[in-house]
Amino acid sequence: MAFKLAVAALVTFAVSFKLKDDSQTRAFSFEVTAERMTSEQLTEARALNTPVVEVLTDKVRGWKGQTLVLDEATGQPAEFSREAFDVMLSAMGVPSAIFDAFADACLAKGRAKN
Repeated sequence: MAFKLAVAALVTFAVSFKLKDDSQTRAFSFEVTAERMTSEQLTEARALNTPVVEVLTDKVRGWKGQTLVLDEATGQPAEFSREAFDVMLSAMGVPSAIFDAFADACLAKGRAKN
């Protein structure tokens, strides 16, 4: 007999963070789609001390509405690609912001107590 979870293998979640841009602070918000991470995969990644960037590179499959990474030729927001995602992940703090939102999206949540 085979079993599977009753939730999709992909999860889409919102990501928001702010970055300093010269003397201004700019807010960035967009959606990311990634393969759902299991408890076992997270435990293994922690045990192996796998960098967050490596976990995200392995799991993330797309984005929607991002404006941080621009296509140099057009100046327009870049479509998702491994290369564009690598550029996004090069900004300090961005990998952590994405991973935190990813973990929260994969995490089961119990009923909150008042």
